[in-house]
Amino acid sequence: DDKGSFLSSYENSSRSPQNIRLSTAALDYSTTTKRLQFNAGAKVYNVRSNSGWDFTSGGSITDNQFLYREQNYALYADGTISWKKVAARMGLRGEYTYLSTHSYFPSTDSLNTQHYFKLFPTVYVQYTINDDNLLILSANRRINRPDYYRLNPFNYYVTPYFITSGNPFLRPSLDYAVRMDYVLKNNYTFSLFYNYTK
Repeated sequence: DDKGSFLSSYENSSRSPQNIRLSTAALDYSTTTKRLQFNAGAKVYNVRSNSGWDFTSGGSITDNQFLYREQNYALYADGTISWKKVAARMGLRGEYTYLSTHSYFPSTDSLNTQHYFKLFPTVYVQYTINDDNLLILSANRRINRPDYYRLNPFNYYVTPYFITSGNPFLRPSLDYAVRMDYVLKNNYTFSLFYNYTK
């Protein structure tokens, strides 16, 4: 007011304990000959996250808990071969993912599971026309998984009027890319590319 006193006040306190366990194992194999380099491998990782959020405002207490589990199994192989003016690299990675999120609220209990198998190819071809001219063609498919906090449905109060929350039903995005580069005299690169995200 005009005397410098607050007309209203807002106070809250919150506590957010978190426990994350990550475990992974990988096995790789590589061999090289005069013209060929070959790599293959397998990888397994497991994520277990348990996060809570206790929010106190005006005497009322909100207690939430969010459990996140993810298991991923991947196999990959790629090879690089070169001869005369051409060098090429081709690879393929396959991944199976199982994911579950479990949200505990004072009045609701939500469980969401996802499982999917995806293939991710990569192709790279380089053609040397001469010492001053080079052509490169590449194509790949990639995956981009949502961060934990984007899946966590807790209401996070920034102010009494600004609340953010995640969406446990989000799916990963798949990125497709094709690109052609022309390199002139090792100094100038001209590119033509196409990107698509699903």
